[in-house]
Parts: sequence; C-alpha cells; structure tokens
Amino acid sequence: MEKPNVILFTYSELDRKQSYLINLNAISRCLFEQNGDVKSLHVHYSNGAEADKFSGEVAITIAGLITDALSQGHPGYSLSRELW
Repeated sequence: MEKPNVILFTYSELDRKQSYLINLNAISRCLFEQNGDVKSLHVHYSNGAEADKFSGEVAITIAGLITDALSQGHPGYSLSRELW
C-alpha cells in the first residue's frame, strides 16, 4: 500500500465553504495545542510554505484525518491520538 499524497478537506464556516488541500508528503511536523477549551492545529511543511492553522472542531477533525491517513499501513508515520 502506497503512502497517500493529499487530503482534501471541505467544511462550512460563517456561511462560507472552506476547502484545504493538505500535501501529506510535504508535512514536516504537526503541532496540536489545547489551552482550556481552545484547540488549535498547526501543520508545518518541509518546503518552507507558511503553516496551515486550524482551530476548534475543525482542528480535531483534520488532526484525525492526517493521523488516519499517515498511519494506515505506515507505522513510521503514525501520530499520537492521545492529544485529541
């Protein structure tokens, strides 16, 4: 099974539809933070592109998608789900 290349994530926020294309091969690190009830996810890329930042339930969902995509048959790419 090959490592997946991209995740396309679409959601609605404030009556706008947001779409993000996340290149899994370019991720250098993911930082998930929780400060009280506020949760945020920062996805950093090895190509120097600006980090994608997500918050709230969207952050949790995207973190889960990245974790699931990278860990399917690729234990070297697994991320901990304990934070979210």
